[in-house]
Amino acid sequence: MGDFTKHIGEIRPGTVVVAEGPFGVFTDVARRRDRVALIAGGIGIAPIRALLEEMPGDLVLIYRVVRDDELVFRDELEDLARTRGITLHYVVGDHKGPENKHLMSSDHLHQLVPNIASREIYVCGPPAMMSAVEQSLRRAGLPSRYIHSEKFAL
Repeated sequence: MGDFTKHIGEIRPGTVVVAEGPFGVFTDVARRRDRVALIAGGIGIAPIRALLEEMPGDLVLIYRVVRDDELVFRDELEDLARTRGITLHYVVGDHKGPENKHLMSSDHLHQLVPNIASREIYVCGPPAMMSAVEQSLRRAGLPSRYIHSEKFAL
């Protein structure tokens, strides 16, 4: 949608390019608090995984998928959690089942991360999941200025 995107298809193979960034609000630069919770849904783990590798501080990752076989980068995430001291939570289950209606609710988020209201939050995933999570975060007492989101879905 930007100028670069419009013209990238015109670049001839073999052209030398310089890439820089990322820019915007979904980077560590936007952060105001030392403690962070990163919440990924499905393939939204890709940008979150990049943040996990470099972001300093007290980090918690909540990774939401419908089925266990949808967990992407599982070995890498567990290695990062072990070596960097990151707390890792997998939330697996179809929200359509009555036994899973509570998943990612404000109560559930408080169970996973008791001090969630005092953390900076990064959320990335499918639009419907992100909307529900952002509502849960606000109900959990988190001001909007501490919630950074990036829609990411296939």
